[in-house]
Amino acid sequence: MSVQMKSEDQNKTFEWKGLACVYIPTRDVVKASEWYYQVLGMKASILEPGSHAMLSMPGMGLFLIHTDHESTVNFYKEEGGEPQAAWCFSVKNIEELYSNLKANNVQVTELNDRDDCGINFQFYDPDGNYFDVNDDHRIFVPLNRVKKEEEIFALLKRKIGSKEALADWDAVTEALGNNKRLPCRFVLHGWEEFGSSWPAQAAELMQRLEKHNEIHADRRAEVIVR
Repeated sequence: MSVQMKSEDQNKTFEWKGLACVYIPTRDVVKASEWYYQVLGMKASILEPGSHAMLSMPGMGLFLIHTDHESTVNFYKEEGGEPQAAWCFSVKNIEELYSNLKANNVQVTELNDRDDCGINFQFYDPDGNYFDVNDDHRIFVPLNRVKKEEEIFALLKRKIGSKEALADWDAVTEALGNNKRLPCRFVLHGWEEFGSSWPAQAAELMQRLEKHNEIHADRRAEVIVR
């Protein structure tokens, strides 16, 4: 069976804007809304006991929906396997959230650093709903992958997000100044190895980052080396 896809220019009369609402089942709307506020900091702007609650969440509506049946948003890819989260929340400073959840005895998985995709983990709410959390508010630069000197500028071009090739360090400075993701963390992964192999380039990169932070105080790169 084949499916005919219309081209982008053919009779397009609608436009996707994003995700409007997320609905989460709960056996007790009041208790669940208290937990979401006390543990996650999501305050209920609408609360109808026995019916629903609307929680504060930037960019979309997050609803707790009363159900008389035990149900969750989770699904399983195979029988007896691990649950799969249906929703993934985006957060800044994920380590602080992780510590807060553990302090409140919330069941969580381990923090997982997925390089370019960010840091994530999963957790359960009191009703057994299983959620993914991700923090990609950072620029991850895997310097340990650099094997040749000419690869340095190619790597920085890709990670900083420059449309133009970076021919020299002045171009790196300009690309940092134009970066729309800053302020955020700027992770230099494999820094020690990189510094040993390319000491002059490592010193230059750090100098350019420090200079950027001096000039652009509102769009600082929080440099993290590891």
